[in-house]
Amino acid sequence: MLTITSVSEIINTIIPHFDKYPLLSKTKEELELFKLAALIMHNKRHLTLEGFQDILSIKAAMNKGLTGLLAEDFPNTIPIIVGNIFSNKREEESTVNSLDPNWIAGFTEGKGFFKIDMPEHTGGLPVKLNFELFIPEKDKNLLPLIMKFFCCGTYKIDEKGSSHKIFTVTNFEDISKIVTTFLKYPLQGMKRLDLYLFIKVIELIKKMGDKITIEELEKTLGRKLTSKSDLDLTTFIPINKYSNADTQKALIIKDNLGKSGVYCWVHNQSGTRYVGSSVNLGKRFSDYYNLNHLMKNNMPIYKALLKYGHFNFSLEILEYCHIDSVIDREQYFIDLLKPRYNVLKIAGSPLGYKHTPVALEKLKLLGIGRKLSEEAKAKLRAANIGRSVSKEIRLKISETKLKANFKHSKEAKLRIGESSLARNGWVTYVINVKTGKTESYLSRHKAAIALNISPLTLKRYIDSQKLYKDTYRITTGP
Repeated sequence: MLTITSVSEIINTIIPHFDKYPLLSKTKEELELFKLAALIMHNKRHLTLEGFQDILSIKAAMNKGLTGLLAEDFPNTIPIIVGNIFSNKREEESTVNSLDPNWIAGFTEGKGFFKIDMPEHTGGLPVKLNFELFIPEKDKNLLPLIMKFFCCGTYKIDEKGSSHKIFTVTNFEDISKIVTTFLKYPLQGMKRLDLYLFIKVIELIKKMGDKITIEELEKTLGRKLTSKSDLDLTTFIPINKYSNADTQKALIIKDNLGKSGVYCWVHNQSGTRYVGSSVNLGKRFSDYYNLNHLMKNNMPIYKALLKYGHFNFSLEILEYCHIDSVIDREQYFIDLLKPRYNVLKIAGSPLGYKHTPVALEKLKLLGIGRKLSEEAKAKLRAANIGRSVSKEIRLKISETKLKANFKHSKEAKLRIGESSLARNGWVTYVINVKTGKTESYLSRHKAAIALNISPLTLKRYIDSQKLYKDTYRITTGP
């Protein structure tokens, strides 16, 4: 990732470049805000209280706005009004009726995908080619211009339930048009490697037609293909690759200690992947070599490492990045690589994970006839502090106790009092230190369920104030 922090270089090189070659997407608005901030710093106004507040107002209007400590320390910051700044710019933008081929090439580098899929059928070609361009909702005005430029293709709505659009070309003849465009106006980044393999498969299809075999495809692509492989073509080259995660264990931990970034486990035979991230990769990787850690978790990647052994896996460092951006970058690579070992497709959070009906039934069967120890009962009581019960259930409990002439012991009355206190103001907070997002729960029990951990484990993290999974700080308070 290229990073430029020098104000003089930004003023004298970066901004003039984009003035000469304007952006067309909504990123253009952020660039204009960025210019304002750069000029304030260039003129040394950021050293004054007024100038610093102006920069805060600009940042508050950009992308995610103020987050983390900035949001806490400057809660009254008012975002700069974007509309007044860009009224003329938007008028100029609305007059654009065609796209520059070099702009298309650049946009494809960032938002394009060359895909080779293996449809499950018995006849015809065993391979299907797709070209896709991801178009965020904020840039939807670009869709008709892109379709006009290529004179082919259609679009679909992003499967994740958002309103983002995906420009798609699947017709073989139209795919050839796409390739011709990028041969005339070459891609300049890593996507050119995708295009290179894409062209090789096209040539193979033209040569062999429906007689093409999986073996020929494997030879052409240089990888093993199965019906369970991750077949979206992405020849992204990782920063570092450890081909044998078993023999290179010490090097893996040493190289990455104290570094934040995104990594990928790859099963060498099937190509199945798992994408993850950490603010301390070395520490995170040491967990993968801890047998107790692997056995007490139910994640598919842990099960796979136990089943096949580390020697059957490669470990790739996809990208080193700043702590604040690890979740965003992890999400990018999850979307890009579509790793099968990732059960949750949203990066950075186990919140919202739900057991399958089959798993729930198994859990119920395990509980039948089980007798709890005093220690287990104590844990359950702690977990139920602050738990909310509906009026209907309370009524049923009351009726049952009346029939049995039930009376609370002194200890039970004390616990009920403690629970009442919890219900009247004490909340459990789960803070994602990477994103600054905070989730609140009316009880520890609910927080434990959301994090998919036991109440006892939750209590340990509250007491120790250690980060759960290097990401979540758990606290309680009013």
